[in-house]
Amino acid sequence: MQTTFEQAVEVIRELSADDFEKLEEWIEKRKSEQSAEENTEQDIYQKRMNWLKANRAEYGGQYVVLDGDRLLGVAPTYPQGRKIAEACGVPDAFVNYLSRPDEEGFTGGW
Repeated sequence: MQTTFEQAVEVIRELSADDFEKLEEWIEKRKSEQSAEENTEQDIYQKRMNWLKANRAEYGGQYVVLDGDRLLGVAPTYPQGRKIAEACGVPDAFVNYLSRPDEEGFTGGW
């Protein structure tokens, strides 16, 4: 059975001063860990975007397979890109079509 917020508050109200201080420390540690994790995701995203911009002329018109900003391979189709990712042992790799510099993109509107 899952504890509700209200039930948790009741338990917290019964904590000793020492235990309440420990809880505050745990919450602060958890916030720091989550913040560090978010920064890591933002860093990976920024590195990936920088790589895509820097390598568009060379790899444009193909599906690129990236682990962060490390090129794992290129493929003519998305399914082949996924196979490259899995073969490299990075099943959650970023696989996406990289347009050529002279290629116009479709924005979804008519």
